[in-house]
Amino acid sequence: MKQEAIERDNIAIQDALSGWWQQSMENRDEKMQWWREARFGMFLHWGVYTVAGAKWKDDEPAVYSEHLMRHSRIHKSDYVRELVQKFNPVDFDADRWVQYAQETGMKYIVVLAKHHDGLALYPSKVNNYNITLTKYQGDPIGELQQACRKRGIKFGLYYSQAWDWEDKNAPGNDWDYKNPGGNLNLYAAPGEFWHMTSPELVEHIAREYVDKKSIPQIQEIMEWYHPDILWFDTPSKLPLSENLRILKMVRQKYPEVIVNSRITHDEPRVMPYRNFADYLNTADRPAEVYPADGDWEAIPTTNESYGYSAYDTSFKEPSFFTRLLADTVAKGGNLLMNIGPMPNGVFHPTDVKILEGIEQWMKKNSESIYGCGASGLPAQVWGSITKKGRTL
Repeated sequence: MKQEAIERDNIAIQDALSGWWQQSMENRDEKMQWWREARFGMFLHWGVYTVAGAKWKDDEPAVYSEHLMRHSRIHKSDYVRELVQKFNPVDFDADRWVQYAQETGMKYIVVLAKHHDGLALYPSKVNNYNITLTKYQGDPIGELQQACRKRGIKFGLYYSQAWDWEDKNAPGNDWDYKNPGGNLNLYAAPGEFWHMTSPELVEHIAREYVDKKSIPQIQEIMEWYHPDILWFDTPSKLPLSENLRILKMVRQKYPEVIVNSRITHDEPRVMPYRNFADYLNTADRPAEVYPADGDWEAIPTTNESYGYSAYDTSFKEPSFFTRLLADTVAKGGNLLMNIGPMPNGVFHPTDVKILEGIEQWMKKNSESIYGCGASGLPAQVWGSITKKGRTL
């Protein structure tokens, strides 16, 4: 069975290398120019899970609040009743969020259109599991897109193409549906992914989830919101062949959008080919960054959770992020710094103070960030060296 899975994925790799992927690389440098200049962006993890603040009933709080449904194995019916239907961000102000990013010196924003819990944070026509089920009847994704365009900030959308815990045909939910790709590691041999051990499940998931929800919703957000970046995640939860099929659609229909590496990067067979993406995402929550080849991005967060957690008070100082930003740029990367807004739609006061501290540093030092990169000089104990043109 494993050999069958390997052959299936190898066919998809060869299809990419012999045609569509090579064509998609022709305009890569042109479309990446703004991204390389920007160096600093804001990630926004926000969704209905914030209502619980990372804790479900008597369970221990989830480290990642956006993973609460999986962490506490919450049944979909309970999740809808207790979280989805109670989500009502009455104080949400898209322009204020974008203003925070702009004042801090961030040049692009990536916001969640759909995370692993499967709920679209916009009024999707493809699937009715979306923001219209909440008390809030607006379109925060549309409002943020408009605010970014007004302020000259590039706009990106995160979409969980592989994991989807509400969908009975998708990987991840093994407590309601006994599906593959969850904590129980069903249908997988030890140390292997389900789609390598049980490739017979692939056709059903491809037909009933990828074809009916994942690809149509990606097309929907592209047509509605025209993002500059598509940010994917958890590629190992789908076979490489399905991730490449999703990417092929994006490359052929929307050649101008920048795509991150978490569409294929867990798969070692594609490493020689830049992961078929435009840039590489490194580890979550870095306290230090290591240099990587080509274009890459680090994604720290202000405490330890990406989504809002009422129980995580481990916020870093602004200096943590200014040091990390300088070090990231000095090693040739971008920093996409995460904020987890509260359920009412407001940034946590401590997050605001962190942003204000970074703002003060950027007012004095932004020329060492924008358009800069690695100096090629040895690392120094006293700080970081960035380079722009002939200037250190």
